[in-house]
Amino acid sequence: MEEKLELYLDTKELIKALEFTTKVLKGKPTSEIYAFNKFIANGDKVDIEAVEMYEAAKTSVKAQVNGTGEFIIDPKQLLMMLKNVDIDEIIITKESKKNYIEIQSGWNVTSMPIGNIESYPSFPDINNTKQIEIATEELKELIENTTFACSTDEARPVFTGIQLDTAKAQIAASNTHMLAIRNFKANHKPENNKTIIIPAKALDKLIRTTIQDKTVKINFNDTNLYITFDNTTLVSRLINGTYPDVNRVIPKDSKVKCKINKKAFEKMLNRIKVFSDNDNNIIKIEINNKEKTLILSASSQKGSSKEAIKLEDLITDNENENFKIAFNSNYITEITKRIKEDNMVMLMNTSVSPAIIAENEYSNNKYIVTPLRMVQ
Repeated sequence: MEEKLELYLDTKELIKALEFTTKVLKGKPTSEIYAFNKFIANGDKVDIEAVEMYEAAKTSVKAQVNGTGEFIIDPKQLLMMLKNVDIDEIIITKESKKNYIEIQSGWNVTSMPIGNIESYPSFPDINNTKQIEIATEELKELIENTTFACSTDEARPVFTGIQLDTAKAQIAASNTHMLAIRNFKANHKPENNKTIIIPAKALDKLIRTTIQDKTVKINFNDTNLYITFDNTTLVSRLINGTYPDVNRVIPKDSKVKCKINKKAFEKMLNRIKVFSDNDNNIIKIEINNKEKTLILSASSQKGSSKEAIKLEDLITDNENENFKIAFNSNYITEITKRIKEDNMVMLMNTSVSPAIIAENEYSNNKYIVTPLRMVQ
């Protein structure tokens, strides 16, 4: 057993690592022991682990390491101290049988207490997992275009996550009122096919993380998800449950197909929805067959507003009767934000059946939204 452990670390790199672990496990820890980070001397680097009940994170920092050993420490306290250090390199010293570490930065020497490492939980084992690999930018785009559709109701945990189906290379998210479906390209072996439900909160944290690697490795087993990049691993407990068959929700036919200029519709929507009621945020859509226009309207105690926009294209099976339908304006706003093309399509059947919104009629990336009942 080494009597002394010395770690020579780049101050900025250590700050970056601690900002990552504290951001990942942000919030009040479910147990006092989870408030600590574990430092492990590992050759020419230091591994830093953060473990919570349902999440974990691990990263590493290059270091000159003299000796062996590990310890746990309050990362937030250490981070606050380091952010006021003007020296490029710090030295962390831990001596055997002492319940504190010393941090030397220039002329300053700081002592900080360490925790009981024996009671610190082990980092989740990544062995015996299935793996797929996705391009970093594609993964971030997938997350940005799906997690918004997840529910925040913890009473229905399945809908607080996204479903990842590796066999179909598809992810889906729903709050039962709207559904987002995206397809993706990934490198994986057929034997790694599996369907899992990933907490949306875990993926949202990935969006806020700077990633240098061009691809991200995703490992999973029956209980955990592991996302690895830049010598860093994020771990999240998977959601236990069965996701509905999303492909059964997608309407197979549509009686009304209209193509709309996306920017013009979005601006009109932002003007009209100001006057929707606060409870259901209802906006009404009417398709005028004769004029080939889409009429958007809203009314409440705040006032009323109505506006028409010329359709780029319209196909309907009933040219003698205008089609009417109503939606929650918040859902339509969130969906429209994520349409990247100049035009978008709306495919509808009846005023009470789900509608499809997508960049084009044949896109594998689509949004399904349930209409609201209109009060005559």
